[in-house]
Amino acid sequence: MSTTYRLPQLERFKIGASLLYQGKTSSDATNAAYQGGYSVLNLMSRFEISKNLSISFNLNNVLNKKYFYSIKQGSAYYAPPINGSASINWKY
Repeated sequence: MSTTYRLPQLERFKIGASLLYQGKTSSDATNAAYQGGYSVLNLMSRFEISKNLSISFNLNNVLNKKYFYSIKQGSAYYAPPINGSASINWKY
């Protein structure tokens, strides 16, 4: 589930959030690698500097949830901890 909101006072500024949910999972019927359900929260903001130029910031796994990104054949890999990115977008 995700949403964005444009602030009425600052028409060129947009904020947003996404909430990802995964139910319980396991690698096989024996539950050799099992994980209960979890949720992950991500946030974003974007500012339109001009008609052609904008800057965006994203923050992923805001609550620093520790969970398995992949569970296969008895092995599992942890997802990245809290992390972020920034980007500059140019449209012509």
